[in-house]
Amino acid sequence: MRRGSATLAGWLLAVASTATALSAGQLVVSSNDRKQALVNGIVTQIVNPPPDTATIIDLGARPPRIIAEIPAPGGVTGPPQAVAITRDRRLALIASSTRPDPATPGRSLPNDVVSVIDLQATPPTVIATVHVGGRAGGVSINRAGTLALVGTRSDGGVAVLRIAGTTVTQVGKVTICENDCDPSTTAFTPDGHTALVTRFNDHKVSVL
Repeated sequence: MRRGSATLAGWLLAVASTATALSAGQLVVSSNDRKQALVNGIVTQIVNPPPDTATIIDLGARPPRIIAEIPAPGGVTGPPQAVAITRDRRLALIASSTRPDPATPGRSLPNDVVSVIDLQATPPTVIATVHVGGRAGGVSINRAGTLALVGTRSDGGVAVLRIAGTTVTQVGKVTICENDCDPSTTAFTPDGHTALVTRFNDHKVSVL
């Protein structure tokens, strides 16, 4: 783990000095899981569900308005932090923790997908899919908009994604623990030099 943390620290320092302008206004991106529903207070799997979607909302308008709703896989069993937006409002990343089981209708399987959405396209659209390995959990983006971290809950790791313009690629993975600690949510400190990872199963926080 020490070796992985040192490698991540190098990536963090390499991108921390890159400045990104903050555009005026605010956007909200909502990931909408269509695979489950509450039926009489019970979480129920939907048989043959429609595709999951993402809703992009402009909070700068009065009243707030929906810019678009587009197909994008999600997962209600993931943390609320499974959506992240770059500070320049150029890209959104959505982690998907579950997918429909094609062999058994009404059942879900783990998913390792992170969708990349171009928020400046008209309409916004998914431009890439990154497979991070392990069940995708919380995602965070540094203030410079050049690095993202995704908890991979089923393999005890954190996927490291490099962001260059609209191109997002996985450049490594940091091992947090064996397969049983469930790294679920990631967060950068404001200076971009350090990241925190919550561990769902053993109630700890790892510092990278």
